[in-house]
Order: sequence, then structure tokens, then C-alpha cells
Amino acid sequence: MNVKGAVLVVDDERAIREEIGEALEEAGHEVRLARNAEQALALLREAPADVLLSDLRMPGMDGVALLKEVRRERPEVSVLLMTAFASVETAVDALKAGASDYLLKPLVIDELLTKVAHLLTFQHLSRENRRLKEELLRSGGECHVGASPAMTEVARTVARVAPTRSTVLITGESGTGKDVVAKTLHRLSQLSDKPYVVVDLGAIPEALLESLLFGSVKGAFTGAAGRKGLFQSADGGTLFLDEIGNLSLEAQAKLLRAIESGEVLPVGGTQPVRAKFRLLAATNRDLEKAVEAGEFRQDLYYRLNVVQLQLPPLRDRREDLPGLAQCLLTKLNASLRTNYSEVDPEALLQLMGHDWPGNVRELQNVLERAMVLGDGMTIRPEDLPLGKEEPDAVDMDLRRAVRRFERGHIQRALIAEGWSRKDAARSLGISTTSLWRRMTELGIEEPSA
Repeated sequence: MNVKGAVLVVDDERAIREEIGEALEEAGHEVRLARNAEQALALLREAPADVLLSDLRMPGMDGVALLKEVRRERPEVSVLLMTAFASVETAVDALKAGASDYLLKPLVIDELLTKVAHLLTFQHLSRENRRLKEELLRSGGECHVGASPAMTEVARTVARVAPTRSTVLITGESGTGKDVVAKTLHRLSQLSDKPYVVVDLGAIPEALLESLLFGSVKGAFTGAAGRKGLFQSADGGTLFLDEIGNLSLEAQAKLLRAIESGEVLPVGGTQPVRAKFRLLAATNRDLEKAVEAGEFRQDLYYRLNVVQLQLPPLRDRREDLPGLAQCLLTKLNASLRTNYSEVDPEALLQLMGHDWPGNVRELQNVLERAMVLGDGMTIRPEDLPLGKEEPDAVDMDLRRAVRRFERGHIQRALIAEGWSRKDAARSLGISTTSLWRRMTELGIEEPSA
């Protein structure tokens, strides 16, 4: 992420401030220069800045006094202090007063540019987090697929296609959110108050497929009591066929007949039953290649591929990660009964550096694990298990590792049992008293409802 911003440089030595200003301008930032703290404040009142880069020791008002004044007047500005008199006390005082970071003189320009870029990235992610929180509240809690160019085009197509009854084929890797797009198409359609039936074709055994989809009459086979099929359940509404690329050629032929006729023949029946619906389908396979290989019927492919929506993988739209993470955080809070409010900007940077082979589904799993094992209101970098099987395993001794495992194991048991201590104790094989004692010792508290 290459974020540019407005930087105000304050130093009483003209040569230093001009050298810094020139380096920042070459890096693409908007730069203003001030020879002292008083002039810097006057410039800030005229126009805001994203980052204030100030010398610590200056005649008159020094850098710490300037920092405090800026924090009072412009709390959104990140302040980076420079000093030639570094010590632990100096650094602590500056950070306590609200400085974002500090630099040592003589300056290393590359280090200065890196720290400025880091602060600007933090600001960008924080602003995006706030914007997406507000958007999430306005949307009633529904996750948005994203604001990247690729997903903006998907959203534009969804808006155009949703009001129609056209068949839509949604393609993309596993975990990209094909089910979310299908549900959105139904929600925005004229059939939103009619049935929405989801069929996961990859989870239905071949032997049961026909009876589940088309229904059966009583006595059609051993134990058959007569039941309405999923196609009939979707009559008048929307039918979403997920993982359609997994169907056998025989099943594809039966499916094609049902789609084209708008009727199904229940297993064991003699009279067809009406089943007219708006059809949505999804797959992670390349159906064109499957047709060429003789693994998918060409006529069924053409019947499904009226409008195709191709969902990009998460690695190709990393700018959507802050919004997706915030949305998933809110949804997971409800299911896990946790109280996480945000993802730390440093943790967001770590999320944005991951390749996400499992896409949005993997992101949700990573966040859920972090929320179950974490112990705060903010997801921090150390909470994320990216790139390693056991977070921090190498850096912790055996006692800490066992304590962390025990805390997570007990917390998962409590979540699974709806925070019933009696049921959780039984599943863990310990007494309720022992569970209460371990919860106290490990700092596990039931989140507020």
C-alpha cells in the first residue's frame, strides 16, 4: 500500500528541514516547512496535515510542547519527533506525550521515509475502519463484498441483473463469497419475499440426489414416505444450486430437463409437478474446460451461463480486507459472544500481506481463532496464526504454552455449550467448581450479552 499525504516539517536548522522536505517531495508527499513551533501551529491552523515531523529541541517552544498543543488542536495528526539527544527517558517522555514515533539525528533518510509511510498507512487503515463500521451499521449488519474496482464491477452487475429473472452463473475460487452474492441477488430481486432454496450439490450423495431434488411418492422405494423435493420447494422463488460442477453427466441430464420444462417428476410418480423458479448456480470449476473435456454437458452450460459473475480471489483485491475484516468481526462477535471492537492497524497490515488461498472463508477462520484465543477487545498481530501452526510457540516456555492451550480449550468448550458452566464442565470431564476455579485463574469471563 503506497499512501501519500501532507507532511509538515519543523526544524530550526534551515539546511535540515530543506533536506527533509526535498526527500519527502521526491517520495510524492505534499510538504510544508516551518522554522519553529509557533510557525508550525500557524500553518496547521491554515490547512491540516497528516504527519508532523518536528525537531525535539528548538528555541522557544520545544518539540514536546508543540506535540501537546497539536494533540489538543489536531488530535488526528501523527507526530514524529527528531532528536540528537536520544535516551530511554527522552523516548518514553515523547511517547507518553502522544508522539507516534521518534527518529535519531543524524537522520537516515530511508528510515525517515519508511516511518512516515508507515504512519500514513496506519491513518488510512484507521479511517477505512471507521468508514466501514459506519457503513456496516447503516446496512443492518450485512457484509459487503468490497469496494475494489473488481468488486465494484461485480456489485454493478448484481444491481443490473437482480431485478430480472435471468439465470446467473457465479464462478470463483472456493471461499470467495459466491453464496453471499447469490443471497444478495435474491434479496434485491422482485422475488425477495418468496422462497430462497439453497442446494449444495457437492454434499448430496448421487443415490439420494434425484429424490432430494425432485421429491418422491409414498412407497417409491423402501422406507419412502413421500416428500416434496427441493425444486418444488423453490416454486415461485429462487433456487440456488451450489457446486454445480460436481454433478455427474447423468444427473446433469435430469437437471437440464427439469430446468427447461419447469416441471419435475417425483421418484415413483406418474404425474409431473410444477417447479418454476429463478435459477442461480455457482461453481469453483472452469466449466468451459469441463465441457471440452466431456465432463460437463454443453447444453446445460449454455442454459446456466446466461449472465456470468466472476468473483476475484481475495489476494487480487487486498484493499477490501479492512472492510471484510471489520464486517466479519462484527458477525463473529454475535456468534462467539465476544466483544472485539477492531483489528489493530498493525494486524491489518499482516492480514494484507497474506496470500489467502482459502479467500474470505480462510479470513473468517483466522479471525475466529484469534478471537477465541485472544483476551482483549482488539485483535493484535500476535493473535494471528498466519504462517505458523502454533502462534508464538517458539517464543514461549512450556508453562506459558500449556496455559495458553488450556485457556483456549476451556473457552471453546464454553462457547460450544452457550456459556453454560455445568454443560461445559461435563464436556471437559471436570467438576463445575474446578471449571469456575480455572476460569478465575486463567482470566476467562463470560462476555456481556
